[in-house]
Amino acid sequence: MLKIRAFFTFLFALALANAANFTSTHGKLSVSGGKILNKSNQEIVLRGMSLYWYNGPWGGVQPGNDFYTSNVVSGLANNWGANVVRAAIGNVQQNPSNALSMAKSMMDWANSAGIYVIIDNHSHTAHRSAHATAANNFFRDVSAYVKQKSYTHVLYEIYNEPLCDNDQTNNINCNANQRTTWAQIKTFAQPVITTIRGNDPDGLIIIGTPYYSSNISAARNDPISGKNLLYALHFYAGESGHGNYREALKAAYCANFPVFVSEWGTSPASGNGTISTSNSNTWISLLEAAKVSHANWSLSNTNETSAALTGTSITGGLTNSGTYVKNLMRLNSGATLSAVGLTAQTIDCGSSVPTGPNGRIGFGTNGSLANFLSKSGADSVFAKYNALVNKSATFTASYTFTGIERPGTYLIQFYTGSTANGTVSWSGRGISSGQAQITSSGALDTYKYTEPQLITVTESPETPLNLSFNMPSANTLHAVYVYTYTADSLDSIKFNISSPVQRLATGGKHWTFDAATSVFIFEKTGGSLAIYNLRGERKAIFPASGRVSVKSLPAGAYLAVYRHGSEFNRKTIFLK
Repeated sequence: MLKIRAFFTFLFALALANAANFTSTHGKLSVSGGKILNKSNQEIVLRGMSLYWYNGPWGGVQPGNDFYTSNVVSGLANNWGANVVRAAIGNVQQNPSNALSMAKSMMDWANSAGIYVIIDNHSHTAHRSAHATAANNFFRDVSAYVKQKSYTHVLYEIYNEPLCDNDQTNNINCNANQRTTWAQIKTFAQPVITTIRGNDPDGLIIIGTPYYSSNISAARNDPISGKNLLYALHFYAGESGHGNYREALKAAYCANFPVFVSEWGTSPASGNGTISTSNSNTWISLLEAAKVSHANWSLSNTNETSAALTGTSITGGLTNSGTYVKNLMRLNSGATLSAVGLTAQTIDCGSSVPTGPNGRIGFGTNGSLANFLSKSGADSVFAKYNALVNKSATFTASYTFTGIERPGTYLIQFYTGSTANGTVSWSGRGISSGQAQITSSGALDTYKYTEPQLITVTESPETPLNLSFNMPSANTLHAVYVYTYTADSLDSIKFNISSPVQRLATGGKHWTFDAATSVFIFEKTGGSLAIYNLRGERKAIFPASGRVSVKSLPAGAYLAVYRHGSEFNRKTIFLK
């Protein structure tokens, strides 16, 4: 028995050793036919972990920085069996020398560990002028270091999660009509790619896509020219609506469009809440079927359910998420899907990429209105986007919402370009009827979102959607997207959503924030509560005991940081 046990111990150690020598085995990577190929032109899949935000945009303790060490990187390779690590480096503009120094260290440590490394510009606003200049300089210097060291294991992620177009900071609280478009991302990306190519002609480059890197369809409709480019898709398995992204991923696979899931979580998108192993299994089974590489968020011990570790050691205690994800790393050493709890999937490209419009719109996504089931009074057109143009003052179109995870109260908006004011109305068997005002954007190729309106959904997973557009005359409207998403705590106040739909309390470990009253409630005494704006400036500090009101602060988004002894946790709050 001891001999048998020793034999299997040897095999396991051998498998981990092979994982740790992954880069020497597979060498310089390339992209072809939507897949990542190794130096022998064989398909490979990278599976690993993303570190937490290094130098995030808040003051005080940086919870992820402690894990940017050589021991963590080598432990990820040798103890976990991962073959890629993602370095989520922030403050590229504010502290460029520190960001570059850490990027160099991560490249060196990954090289020693024998795994690939993604150098990620972890920003929500990288395309803005000052940020874009800093990003270009950062990747100029990173790629120069790659050239100097003759490294072949470095991937560049030039824009983590495009989101807001309204300021120069990593502000995550912007209106829908201020969100960054694919055209803006593309304009940012092209010179950065050119800069990298000056030093690394063949390195793999990952490009973020609109709205938290969730809209790969926008990039697929208008890709960037060049070789060895991949497009980022981020999802969180516990987030309502993210399951709809799978249809876009299937379509990308069938079109040989290269996708890299450079960040995914087992939890809701906040990083907190109940992890979903069932949704994670569905997602990872699909990624394996499509041969899509992925990195899980996050290799840290932050007070989030998405964190993988309970302590400071990578070989120590694991959270539920960490236990789940570490088990997936066995795929890198040849484990079967069933051995790690997954089920093999087959992607039917006959149904994933229809020859014409089929009217199916993923709920929780930017659904293209050009993908109609039927229409009257409108024609398809392509300007900056595929859209419907009104050929008469009034036109109608019908669709099917798909991928509705559960009935509930949601918000709906429309993305349009118009030269006049009008309305759009919606109805359907399983949804509440409503109407939104379309205001002139000044030109048909200038777009903005309508104001969000409530929509109650009573059917799942699919339900019909009928739209009616009313404009003063023909050729005054380009209707591009319908966008649906979950109503959050502020929305529940604004729209007076009644219980049990209303979600006002945001919970945390030993503390709760009631958004309705702007009051924190603490279970313990003796801690401190600091409130920062999203530029990292501390605006207030309070003893963390009992009930603490923050009503005196101006309206806006803040980062609340709660410290109690060695405990440290945080959450974003919104004050009206």
